[in-house]
Formats: sequence, C-alpha cells, structure tokens
Amino acid sequence: VGPIPVMAVAFSPDGQHLATGDRAGGVAIRSLATGAVVRKYPAHHSEITTLVFSADGQWLLSGSTDRTAYAQPIRGGGKALRLTGHANEIHSLALTADARRIVTSSWGRTVKIWDLATGLELQTLR
Repeated sequence: VGPIPVMAVAFSPDGQHLATGDRAGGVAIRSLATGAVVRKYPAHHSEITTLVFSADGQWLLSGSTDRTAYAQPIRGGGKALRLTGHANEIHSLALTADARRIVTSSWGRTVKIWDLATGLELQTLR
C-alpha cells in the first residue's frame, strides 16, 4: 500500500473501492478491481484514526490525531470541509443515513454533532 503505514480503512458502499488513511494524514481511494489508486489527497497533518463513507457514496469522512475531521466530496461536486473544535484527537465518526449530520468523538470525552452542508457545529455532548 505504500511506504507510510495505513492506520484506517473503509469500503465504499458499492463495494468497488477501498479508502485508506495513513500515519502522515493522507487518504487514498483504490479500485478493488485493479488495485490502482483512483484518488489521493492530503486530509490531515497527522495520523488518520477513522474513515467512513456516506451511505450514498458521495462523501468520505476522516478523523485524525490533529483534532480535526475532514469531509471530502467524492461524487457530485461540493466543497471539502474541515471540522475543528475538539481539544483532543478524534477517534470515531459517523454520518446519519441521509448524510446531513456528522458525529465525532474525541479522547477528550466529548461528542460533537455537525451539519455537513455548512460545517457548523450543532451540539457538544460531554
């Protein structure tokens, strides 16, 4: 998979692609049919701890030890979003089925809910 260790993985909803997140903060999306990298981008400044595709395959989200989450549009356009506000590294994230809201959790014992359309933080749970 490359010279940098992979720390997180996720299958696309259609099962045709595999996303990997590495220790340096990079994301790669590979075709499972060919093994080729079809997209690659720098998402974070340090280790990616979690990856998840939206149910419709339109978005790929990542969380990192850099205390941010990153939402990258995969299909259909849209603008990438960086979600900031956690005081500690993010170790888990999820999307609602309709891909309108994101939830992130951090080692700082906080859970945050975000609006995917705007990137705004909607709620913090402690």
